[in-house]
Amino acid sequence: MSNEQEPPLILHRISDFGDDLSEDNSRFLTIPNFPRSKEDETLSLNDELRAWAKGLHALEAATELLIRSFDGRFAKPGNPWIDKDMDSGNVWVNFEAIPENLGGTSDGERRLLMLAASLSDVGVEINLGDYLPGFDRKILNLVLAAVAHAAGSHEHSDFIADAEGIATFERLPSLHLWPNES
Repeated sequence: MSNEQEPPLILHRISDFGDDLSEDNSRFLTIPNFPRSKEDETLSLNDELRAWAKGLHALEAATELLIRSFDGRFAKPGNPWIDKDMDSGNVWVNFEAIPENLGGTSDGERRLLMLAASLSDVGVEINLGDYLPGFDRKILNLVLAAVAHAAGSHEHSDFIADAEGIATFERLPSLHLWPNES
């Protein structure tokens, strides 16, 4: 047994959106109370964005694309599509704002941002034939994982027969995992 004391925990409000996780329909994230680095602040924002998108596969996939691509710079404060309600502190991605705010982005960044906006199901339509060619393997890997997630392949189930022919109903793995997941 260690004599070291655990740092005190602070409950941080994440979002009022999504599934009812408590009687007052709010979500909380428990984070140890210790000095936070800039990286910790980014991780916290990423967690808040994930909590906001939770439960809608297409929105989860589009949000995850912003978080994981281009070192996460498109999921950071200061981007015109990252919104925060000053009264409640809730954050979300306004995917509808992406098309009119692409100035200063490279062609690859523009294509990824438009693909994420389209995937979010807010009415932004793209022609995949115009957007997929030219992605490097790293971005294409993220796009494939996002499409599989948006389609809900991580929640598909099927009857699986064992060596004796006995079938059981089991959850199947995602058709394409997010990088660094096993």
